[in-house]
Amino acid sequence: MQQQQQLPKRGGSIEGAEGEPSASTAENVERLLGVGRRLAQADSESTAARRASESSCVPMEPRIVRKDANGRHANGHGPHREAAAATEGRCARFFHRFRLEVAFYKLGRLIGAHPVLVLVASVALCGVTSIGLMFWRQQLNDLELFLPEDSPIRRDAAWVDKWFSEEMIFESVIVIADNVLDQEVIRTMAELHQDVRNINVTSGVTWDDLCARVLAWMDVEADAEVVELVNQYNKHGNVCIQESILALWANASAAAAATQEEIYQMFTNALLNPNSGGTSAFKGVRHLLSGVTYSEDGNVTGATATILTYSLKKNLEKSKQSTLFIQGNADALEWEEEFMRVVHSTNRTLPPSVEILALANRSYNDALQEVLDSNLTVLFSGFSLIVVYVVAMMGRANRLENRVYLALSGGLTVPMAIAASFGFCFSLKYFYGPIHPILPFLLLGVGVDDMFIIVQALDDLTPAEKELSVPERVGRALRHAGTSVTVTSLTNIVAFAVGANTKMPTFKSFCFFASMGILFLYIFVLTFFVSCVTLDERRRKANRDGCMPWVVREEFSTNECSQHDHQKAFFHRIYSPCLMKTPVKVIVILLTLTLVGFNAYSAFQVEQKFDPVLYLRNDSYPRQFQEALKRHFPKLGNRGGVYIGQIDYFEHQDALLDLAKSLQQNPYINSDNFGFWLIDFVKFMENRKDEPLDFNEFRGYLAEFLYTTDQGYPHIKDVKIRGFPFGEYEILATRIPIRHVLLNGAWQQAQAMESVHKELEAAPFAKDTVAYAKEYVSWTANQIIGEELLRNFAFTLTAVSLVTVILIRDLVTSASVIACVVCTLVGLVGSMVLFGLTVEITTSIVVTLCVGLAVDYSAHVGHKFATLKGSREQRARDTLELVGPPVFNGGFSTFLAFVVLVFSDSFIFTTFFKLFFSVVVYGLFHGLVFLPVVLSILGPSDSSGPSDQVYTVPVQNGSAHLELKVGNRRRRETEELQRQPLADTLP
Repeated sequence: MQQQQQLPKRGGSIEGAEGEPSASTAENVERLLGVGRRLAQADSESTAARRASESSCVPMEPRIVRKDANGRHANGHGPHREAAAATEGRCARFFHRFRLEVAFYKLGRLIGAHPVLVLVASVALCGVTSIGLMFWRQQLNDLELFLPEDSPIRRDAAWVDKWFSEEMIFESVIVIADNVLDQEVIRTMAELHQDVRNINVTSGVTWDDLCARVLAWMDVEADAEVVELVNQYNKHGNVCIQESILALWANASAAAAATQEEIYQMFTNALLNPNSGGTSAFKGVRHLLSGVTYSEDGNVTGATATILTYSLKKNLEKSKQSTLFIQGNADALEWEEEFMRVVHSTNRTLPPSVEILALANRSYNDALQEVLDSNLTVLFSGFSLIVVYVVAMMGRANRLENRVYLALSGGLTVPMAIAASFGFCFSLKYFYGPIHPILPFLLLGVGVDDMFIIVQALDDLTPAEKELSVPERVGRALRHAGTSVTVTSLTNIVAFAVGANTKMPTFKSFCFFASMGILFLYIFVLTFFVSCVTLDERRRKANRDGCMPWVVREEFSTNECSQHDHQKAFFHRIYSPCLMKTPVKVIVILLTLTLVGFNAYSAFQVEQKFDPVLYLRNDSYPRQFQEALKRHFPKLGNRGGVYIGQIDYFEHQDALLDLAKSLQQNPYINSDNFGFWLIDFVKFMENRKDEPLDFNEFRGYLAEFLYTTDQGYPHIKDVKIRGFPFGEYEILATRIPIRHVLLNGAWQQAQAMESVHKELEAAPFAKDTVAYAKEYVSWTANQIIGEELLRNFAFTLTAVSLVTVILIRDLVTSASVIACVVCTLVGLVGSMVLFGLTVEITTSIVVTLCVGLAVDYSAHVGHKFATLKGSREQRARDTLELVGPPVFNGGFSTFLAFVVLVFSDSFIFTTFFKLFFSVVVYGLFHGLVFLPVVLSILGPSDSSGPSDQVYTVPVQNGSAHLELKVGNRRRRETEELQRQPLADTLP
């Protein structure tokens, strides 16, 4: 071998005298570099310096010494740096003992020596923690999902449930047609009504058994004799309550037999008389019609939609035997299910243009459960795509070097992490909510990233290192990859751990599940997967077939095609040289600044809006019903009420009337359908020309008003009494029914709630009042999201930044990585406007998630850059060649994990796809385009850590040379170093 050997430019080949490649180019280059890197190390150190280096726990890395044509060091430092490293003090050696690289090297050697034992131990850990799955608890209740335990809305809901526990639940039907007052449409509605009345569940319970009746709000302890006595005073009787235009007729048969002229006359009179409503316990029918048209003489000629509501008792008549009460609830649920089947029956012949939509009390939970159960097929499809991609990218296309079984075993880490984390979380009494089905996709994308990094580190070992024992190879590979994987995993864990500090229960539960899922995934990747890597390396070393490992191929030779790494060649020959050109750097910086500016502007345009209906499938009937309700009955709004406790109603009459007046004038409350029993009671007394003198007289007149008059009859449900209503009865609570107009946006919803609460605070009996509507739950959740999003974002970003600085151990590089994370997040929020998304629970979770996830793309690049030697630009190019392919593969695999969600009709799934698509695009751009450019300009001038040089390609600077001082003594030292395991240099 000659004293000096001129080597080709990066990516070139060794040429002969004629400029043609030699026959054994690859073998010569790798053999030359394998020997040269160790000779350079041996020559650059004196015996004393070598002894000092061996006493350090830093694994020895032979160094390529680059010199240009003038003999100067091409990497920017001279022999004085080598001497300084050799005279390292005891303090520095002490801290080196705790370097993560050393810990991961030892872990890799341990796993490499005992792969089966570690594999069994990891499976056992999964089995033990998954026992907690027996405590599986799924939560669908809005109060438990979205409101903290100390929320005032929870207390208000409990108060309402205490005094109005027998309140109605509603089964609604919307009928849409060109003219719903057409004779054929009225006949169809009458037939539908009769079918609903005839529903009979398996236990024999019918509509008459389940319907809410006008006396349902009496004292539940009143016996049958008292109820019968009340019926004698109540001229309407204890009939079922219905809210329907059909209530204008005596029964459904009469409605079906009405002529067109009679129908128009009936509704003309009904709309002129607001108190008309037949036997309904609701005032009027005006609010039940939409798009009413009139003739020139003022007669009704049609309407475009109407709504029918059937009222069921929330709890059936309670019995001292609790089993009857439970059976009653079961009957109601079964009746609701049959109700939906009857209304949506495809056997019903409808007149032209007629559309019927229905909604039961159980519909939302049923549809939400369907969403939770529908992710299995989508998850399996995403898992299959990733496995195929990992199989294609992880190995080589020949019988020996393919890694089919390794890719499959790596995929097993995801279900193992899911089982272990879910079991652990359920054992701590966390619940499974509507957004939790997205967790498998998250873990699938994160886990594959780590596998690519580990396998790439194994493939990047030098030719000499690849000849070492399997435990040694695994140790060296994990030494390089372990810290990088730890940076990304730990940042994700910290991001979700901070998110779990939120007050919203479902957000808190999801973040804790995600944090534990990534933790267990990290553990299983470093144990189970690395064990599988070891077994696969043993297989390859024994020349066993990749697909049929029981077959040994003694005389196997690789084909030329399988030896080409096209990804690495692209980054080495095309991408990194092009990116490092000055004009390209300028374009990249300007493009990044433009994107950040545009996305920052868009981020301020994002609205805050949360609607639980969005969590349902696009084609689900509850969602279609709600859209029709908003379209045809925008003023009907959401049901609610102002509830008043045990006050002196006689003394506070004026204050109650003032409260009712202010509520009716509230712009967020529908005044067209406003009714308060006290207002009508005062009118009743004025018509009698009488006035109660004390509370006893007040109660007497009130009972007469409620149970014997048409004006008071609709208000029976709003007065909760104890005892016989015509004696010394007690008023337990009353209600002012309200319906909010349809509101858009968090600001309007917050203003609506605040305005109602302010009205109550001004009343002299404020402490005995409660304002509550079912929608207050989601509106309050919206407020919590807005208040906590920025706080969680700031805390998470701070925590992730600290972890990044600690693990990368270079402030400039860490700051560059964090800047890329911020730019990625700005791009993510800005893209929400493009996709028409708003700030709500799902998007808030993704933003919190992406604080940690966005680090993945930049941290690998930053960490590798910090460990290399040489000029900034050279290290940036080497970094792209080393980690560019695995980072791209990790990002693309994350995209594959979520790409199947684009075909879903679930809002949760499609939202995750849109946002993760943005994260992958912006993350890869900032990690593989912007960050290398920034580091090549502003990065640290050199690294104080161990070098991970690109040994396969030397630096060429026009006339650079690799200095190879060869002699007999040096040759013997080199051969000995090649045989010596890296572990021998450790203390």
